[in-house]
Amino acid sequence: MGLKSLLFGGGKSKEERQIEKLKNKLMNPHRQTDERMWVMQSLMQIGSEESIKVLLNRFTYQTDSSMVDQNEKQRCHEFLVELGEASCEPLRHYVIEKKNMYWPLSAYRAIRGDEAAEALLLEAIESLDHGYAEEERRKTELYSNLREFKTDKTYELLKEALSDTNDDVRVIAVEGLISFGPKQALPPLIEVVANPEESARIRTVIMEVLADTGWSLMKFRARLMGNLLPAYDIAGDGKIIRN
Repeated sequence: MGLKSLLFGGGKSKEERQIEKLKNKLMNPHRQTDERMWVMQSLMQIGSEESIKVLLNRFTYQTDSSMVDQNEKQRCHEFLVELGEASCEPLRHYVIEKKNMYWPLSAYRAIRGDEAAEALLLEAIESLDHGYAEEERRKTELYSNLREFKTDKTYELLKEALSDTNDDVRVIAVEGLISFGPKQALPPLIEVVANPEESARIRTVIMEVLADTGWSLMKFRARLMGNLLPAYDIAGDGKIIRN
Protein backbone atom coordinates (compact mmCIF):
# COMPACT_ATOMS: atom_id res chain seq x y z
CA MET A 1 0.00 0.00 0.00
CA GLY A 2 1.40 3.41 -0.95
CA LEU A 3 1.77 6.49 1.22
CA LYS A 4 -1.32 8.08 -0.35
CA SER A 5 -3.45 5.06 0.51
CA LEU A 6 -2.21 5.08 4.10
CA LEU A 7 -2.84 8.80 4.52
CA PHE A 8 -6.09 9.18 2.58
CA GLY A 9 -7.77 5.76 2.76
CA GLY A 10 -6.94 4.47 -0.69
CA GLY A 11 -8.50 7.41 -2.49
CA LYS A 12 -11.93 6.95 -0.90
CA SER A 13 -14.02 10.01 -0.18
CA LYS A 14 -14.85 11.09 3.35
CA GLU A 15 -18.43 9.85 2.87
CA GLU A 16 -17.26 6.47 1.59
CA ARG A 17 -14.99 6.03 4.61
CA GLN A 18 -17.84 7.05 6.91
CA ILE A 19 -20.21 4.53 5.32
CA GLU A 20 -17.60 1.78 5.60
CA LYS A 21 -17.16 2.46 9.33
CA LEU A 22 -20.92 2.48 9.84
CA LYS A 23 -21.25 -0.81 7.97
CA ASN A 24 -18.70 -2.48 10.23
CA LYS A 25 -20.69 -1.37 13.27
CA LEU A 26 -24.04 -2.34 11.78
CA MET A 27 -22.89 -5.84 10.90
CA ASN A 28 -21.77 -6.62 14.46
CA PRO A 29 -24.72 -8.37 16.16
CA HIS A 30 -22.96 -8.17 19.53
CA ARG A 31 -23.09 -4.38 19.80
CA GLN A 32 -25.78 -2.69 21.86
CA THR A 33 -29.06 -2.11 20.08
CA ASP A 34 -28.87 1.64 20.76
CA GLU A 35 -25.60 1.81 18.83
CA ARG A 36 -27.02 -0.09 15.85
CA MET A 37 -30.09 2.15 15.89
CA TRP A 38 -27.78 5.19 15.79
CA VAL A 39 -25.84 3.63 12.90
CA MET A 40 -29.05 3.03 10.92
CA GLN A 41 -30.18 6.60 11.51
CA SER A 42 -26.80 7.89 10.38
CA LEU A 43 -26.99 5.86 7.17
CA MET A 44 -30.51 7.14 6.56
CA GLN A 45 -29.35 10.74 7.03
CA ILE A 46 -26.58 10.26 4.46
CA GLY A 47 -29.30 9.03 2.10
CA SER A 48 -27.03 8.00 -0.78
CA GLU A 49 -27.56 4.82 -2.80
CA GLU A 50 -24.49 3.27 -1.19
CA SER A 51 -25.62 4.11 2.35
CA ILE A 52 -29.05 2.63 1.62
CA LYS A 53 -27.43 -0.57 0.35
CA VAL A 54 -25.51 -0.79 3.62
CA LEU A 55 -28.66 -0.08 5.61
CA LEU A 56 -30.35 -3.03 3.89
CA ASN A 57 -27.69 -5.33 5.34
CA ARG A 58 -29.54 -5.15 8.65
CA PHE A 59 -32.04 -7.63 7.20
CA THR A 60 -29.37 -10.26 6.52
CA TYR A 61 -28.86 -11.44 10.11
CA GLN A 62 -30.66 -11.97 13.40
CA THR A 63 -29.67 -10.93 16.91
CA ASP A 64 -29.91 -13.27 19.88
CA SER A 65 -32.97 -11.43 21.16
CA SER A 66 -35.94 -11.84 18.83
CA MET A 67 -37.59 -8.73 20.29
CA VAL A 68 -34.50 -6.59 19.67
CA ASP A 69 -34.18 -8.06 16.19
CA GLN A 70 -37.82 -7.27 15.36
CA ASN A 71 -37.60 -3.73 16.72
CA GLU A 72 -34.44 -2.95 14.76
CA LYS A 73 -35.82 -4.32 11.51
CA GLN A 74 -39.05 -2.40 12.00
CA ARG A 75 -37.06 0.79 12.52
CA CYS A 76 -34.91 0.05 9.49
CA HIS A 77 -38.10 -0.45 7.46
CA GLU A 78 -39.35 2.95 8.65
CA PHE A 79 -36.10 4.64 7.62
CA LEU A 80 -36.31 3.12 4.14
CA VAL A 81 -39.91 4.22 3.68
CA GLU A 82 -39.03 7.70 4.91
CA LEU A 83 -36.32 7.92 2.22
CA GLY A 84 -39.00 7.19 -0.38
CA GLU A 85 -37.99 6.84 -4.03
CA ALA A 86 -34.29 6.95 -3.15
CA SER A 87 -34.73 3.53 -1.54
CA CYS A 88 -36.50 1.84 -4.43
CA GLU A 89 -33.61 0.76 -6.65
CA PRO A 90 -31.55 -0.69 -3.76
CA LEU A 91 -34.71 -2.41 -2.48
CA ARG A 92 -35.42 -3.83 -5.92
CA HIS A 93 -31.94 -5.33 -6.18
CA TYR A 94 -32.20 -6.76 -2.68
CA VAL A 95 -35.48 -8.57 -3.38
CA ILE A 96 -34.19 -9.96 -6.68
CA GLU A 97 -30.83 -11.11 -5.33
CA LYS A 98 -31.07 -11.92 -1.61
CA LYS A 99 -32.94 -13.91 1.03
CA ASN A 100 -34.89 -12.45 3.96
CA MET A 101 -36.82 -10.14 1.69
CA TYR A 102 -39.98 -9.71 3.80
CA TRP A 103 -39.07 -6.30 5.25
CA PRO A 104 -37.43 -4.91 2.07
CA LEU A 105 -40.46 -5.98 0.02
CA SER A 106 -42.76 -4.40 2.58
CA ALA A 107 -40.83 -1.12 2.33
CA TYR A 108 -40.94 -1.21 -1.47
CA ARG A 109 -44.68 -1.89 -1.30
CA ALA A 110 -45.23 1.02 1.10
CA ILE A 111 -43.42 3.38 -1.29
CA ARG A 112 -44.66 2.22 -4.69
CA GLY A 113 -47.87 0.30 -3.94
CA ASP A 114 -49.24 -3.21 -4.34
CA GLU A 115 -49.01 -3.46 -8.13
CA ALA A 116 -45.32 -2.54 -8.22
CA ALA A 117 -44.51 -4.87 -5.32
CA GLU A 118 -46.25 -7.79 -7.02
CA ALA A 119 -44.42 -7.03 -10.26
CA LEU A 120 -41.12 -7.04 -8.38
CA LEU A 121 -41.88 -10.47 -6.90
CA LEU A 122 -42.77 -11.82 -10.33
CA GLU A 123 -39.50 -10.41 -11.70
CA ALA A 124 -37.57 -12.06 -8.87
CA ILE A 125 -39.26 -15.42 -9.46
CA GLU A 126 -38.55 -15.18 -13.19
CA SER A 127 -34.86 -14.52 -12.51
CA LEU A 128 -34.34 -17.54 -10.21
CA ASP A 129 -31.52 -19.90 -11.12
CA HIS A 130 -33.39 -23.13 -10.48
CA GLY A 131 -31.79 -26.22 -9.00
CA TYR A 132 -29.32 -24.60 -6.62
CA ALA A 133 -30.07 -25.08 -2.90
CA GLU A 134 -29.73 -21.39 -2.06
CA GLU A 135 -32.01 -20.41 -4.93
CA GLU A 136 -34.57 -23.02 -3.90
CA ARG A 137 -34.69 -21.46 -0.45
CA ARG A 138 -35.14 -18.03 -2.02
CA LYS A 139 -37.90 -19.42 -4.23
CA THR A 140 -39.76 -20.64 -1.15
CA GLU A 141 -39.53 -17.16 0.38
CA LEU A 142 -40.66 -15.47 -2.81
CA TYR A 143 -43.75 -17.62 -3.16
CA SER A 144 -44.51 -17.20 0.52
CA ASN A 145 -44.57 -13.42 0.04
CA LEU A 146 -46.52 -13.74 -3.21
CA ARG A 147 -49.49 -15.15 -1.28
CA GLU A 148 -50.18 -11.64 0.00
CA PHE A 149 -51.41 -10.56 -3.44
CA LYS A 150 -54.89 -11.55 -4.64
CA THR A 151 -54.64 -10.91 -8.37
CA ASP A 152 -55.15 -12.99 -11.51
CA LYS A 153 -51.38 -13.08 -12.10
CA THR A 154 -50.71 -14.46 -8.64
CA TYR A 155 -53.53 -16.98 -8.97
CA GLU A 156 -52.11 -18.33 -12.23
CA LEU A 157 -48.60 -18.53 -10.82
CA LEU A 158 -49.80 -20.38 -7.72
CA LYS A 159 -51.66 -22.86 -9.93
CA GLU A 160 -48.47 -23.51 -11.86
CA ALA A 161 -46.55 -23.89 -8.61
CA LEU A 162 -48.72 -26.88 -7.66
CA SER A 163 -46.47 -28.92 -9.97
CA ASP A 164 -43.19 -27.33 -8.87
CA THR A 165 -40.24 -29.62 -8.13
CA ASN A 166 -39.88 -28.01 -4.69
CA ASP A 167 -42.41 -29.53 -2.28
CA ASP A 168 -42.22 -26.54 0.07
CA VAL A 169 -43.27 -24.28 -2.80
CA ARG A 170 -46.14 -26.65 -3.60
CA VAL A 171 -47.39 -26.48 0.00
CA ILE A 172 -47.21 -22.68 -0.11
CA ALA A 173 -49.15 -22.75 -3.39
CA VAL A 174 -51.90 -24.83 -1.75
CA GLU A 175 -52.20 -22.39 1.13
CA GLY A 176 -52.14 -19.43 -1.24
CA LEU A 177 -54.86 -20.82 -3.49
CA ILE A 178 -57.16 -21.46 -0.53
CA SER A 179 -57.23 -17.72 0.13
CA PHE A 180 -58.92 -17.20 -3.26
CA GLY A 181 -62.01 -19.05 -2.06
CA PRO A 182 -63.63 -22.33 -3.18
CA LYS A 183 -64.69 -21.27 -6.68
CA GLN A 184 -61.10 -20.60 -7.78
CA ALA A 185 -59.18 -22.84 -5.41
CA LEU A 186 -61.03 -26.15 -5.72
CA PRO A 187 -60.62 -27.02 -9.44
CA PRO A 188 -56.78 -27.04 -9.45
CA LEU A 189 -56.57 -28.61 -5.99
CA ILE A 190 -58.98 -31.41 -6.89
CA GLU A 191 -56.89 -32.22 -9.95
CA VAL A 192 -53.91 -32.85 -7.70
CA VAL A 193 -55.86 -34.88 -5.12
CA ALA A 194 -57.52 -37.05 -7.78
CA ASN A 195 -54.22 -37.95 -9.43
CA PRO A 196 -52.80 -41.13 -7.80
CA GLU A 197 -49.42 -40.38 -9.39
CA GLU A 198 -49.08 -37.17 -7.41
CA SER A 199 -47.01 -36.86 -4.22
CA ALA A 200 -48.74 -38.41 -1.21
CA ARG A 201 -47.41 -35.59 0.94
CA ILE A 202 -49.01 -32.89 -1.22
CA ARG A 203 -52.28 -34.78 -1.55
CA THR A 204 -52.38 -35.14 2.24
CA VAL A 205 -51.68 -31.42 2.72
CA ILE A 206 -54.54 -30.56 0.38
CA MET A 207 -56.94 -32.97 2.09
CA GLU A 208 -56.07 -31.59 5.51
CA VAL A 209 -56.56 -28.02 4.34
CA LEU A 210 -59.87 -28.84 2.65
CA ALA A 211 -61.08 -30.69 5.75
CA ASP A 212 -60.33 -27.58 7.79
CA THR A 213 -62.19 -25.26 5.39
CA GLY A 214 -65.39 -27.30 5.55
CA TRP A 215 -66.04 -26.63 1.87
CA SER A 216 -68.41 -28.98 0.05
CA LEU A 217 -66.81 -31.13 -2.64
CA MET A 218 -70.12 -32.57 -3.82
CA LYS A 219 -69.64 -31.47 -7.45
CA PHE A 220 -66.23 -33.21 -7.46
CA ARG A 221 -67.41 -36.39 -5.74
CA ALA A 222 -67.38 -38.57 -8.89
CA ARG A 223 -63.88 -37.31 -9.77
CA LEU A 224 -62.55 -38.13 -6.32
CA MET A 225 -64.15 -41.45 -5.52
CA GLY A 226 -61.60 -44.23 -5.83
CA ASN A 227 -58.75 -41.71 -5.75
CA LEU A 228 -58.95 -40.56 -2.14
CA LEU A 229 -56.21 -41.38 0.32
CA PRO A 230 -57.33 -44.05 2.85
CA ALA A 231 -57.34 -41.56 5.72
CA TYR A 232 -60.14 -39.46 4.18
CA ASP A 233 -63.69 -39.76 2.90
CA ILE A 234 -66.47 -37.52 1.62
CA ALA A 235 -69.53 -37.13 3.86
CA GLY A 236 -73.08 -36.93 2.63
CA ASP A 237 -72.93 -33.14 2.62
CA GLY A 238 -69.81 -33.19 0.46
CA LYS A 239 -67.37 -32.21 3.20
CA ILE A 240 -64.08 -34.02 3.73
CA ILE A 241 -63.95 -36.17 6.83
CA ARG A 242 -60.98 -37.86 8.45
CA ASN A 243 -61.35 -41.63 8.95
